[in-house]
Amino acid sequence: MIEYIIRDMVSVFRYLPYGLVVGILVAIILAAVNDRRVRRLKKPIPVAAVTSFFMYTAIILFITFLSRENGSRSGIDLQLFSTWGINARNNAYVVENVLLFIPYGFVCAWAIKEARKFSRCVLLGFFTSIAIECLQLVTGRGYFQIDDILTNGLGAILGHILFRCVLNEERTGAQRAKLVYIILAVLTMLAMVLGVFAFSSESSADSNEFSMRVAGYVVETVNRWLNVGLSAEQIKTVTVFMNPLLRKLAHASEYAALAVVFAFGYQMMKQKRSKVVNFFYAVIMCGLIAVMDELLQKYVFFRTGRALDIAIDLCGAIAGGCVYVFLSELFDFLAGSEE
Repeated sequence: MIEYIIRDMVSVFRYLPYGLVVGILVAIILAAVNDRRVRRLKKPIPVAAVTSFFMYTAIILFITFLSRENGSRSGIDLQLFSTWGINARNNAYVVENVLLFIPYGFVCAWAIKEARKFSRCVLLGFFTSIAIECLQLVTGRGYFQIDDILTNGLGAILGHILFRCVLNEERTGAQRAKLVYIILAVLTMLAMVLGVFAFSSESSADSNEFSMRVAGYVVETVNRWLNVGLSAEQIKTVTVFMNPLLRKLAHASEYAALAVVFAFGYQMMKQKRSKVVNFFYAVIMCGLIAVMDELLQKYVFFRTGRALDIAIDLCGAIAGGCVYVFLSELFDFLAGSEE
């Protein structure tokens, strides 16, 4: 069962970039909204909490709904505990459903003041789970199972308990905020790093097959949208040509996102540190991870570790560091902290 859980949790990391995109968009919108609220002498919206809530909600939707084909699954199971004890695969699903909603219960209580009451947080967790199950049933993207609702609700309960443990009343507001920032930064960094190593651990054949599917989808989509009129043979030829380019672009994009996460994580841990210093810390850390990644591919994962990939990863990290500096300056400008 543990092997299934680890494998499924690793596969979840591929949805993290989508959550980061949502988080960045929400943070930009909230920064602009807070600028207006401060000018009107209103209390600003907690950007970190609300951004985390929307980011994790988006990840849940991708995992439970948008990652599946329409009409691929259907059925209703209202029998209690019907999914537990059948086999290790089903037992892993039960545990994963609990784990999935633990962060949700935490960010829910953190972002929504009314949800800091235990009953309201739990009700919101159950309501969210029921909404997802109904969407899965209507679209045929999943089974409506009462066990899923119960396990998701249990996860929300554990998340709320974790929130109360971290943000207890004995700490000052500044101490609680700093502790939460550090926890989120560390968890996000670990998730990104594990995601990098998880993709590297795939066999060359599996990795190439996945990238070929992505390249084929991109070529077919462009062909359809622009009405180029490529034949099936021409699409196949362009896909073969585009595949290595997309693989390198994916490498660079992966480390660009990692650099952004590292840089903002460092900023959360030490607010007064210079943005340029955070930039260099993030790039250096990404460079070390890139070297470790290639060494693991060569000596552990039985793939080819190449210096070219390290250079591409570093270019992506530098680009991500520049994005961090731009976004950080933009947030400061919108918040009115700079003239």
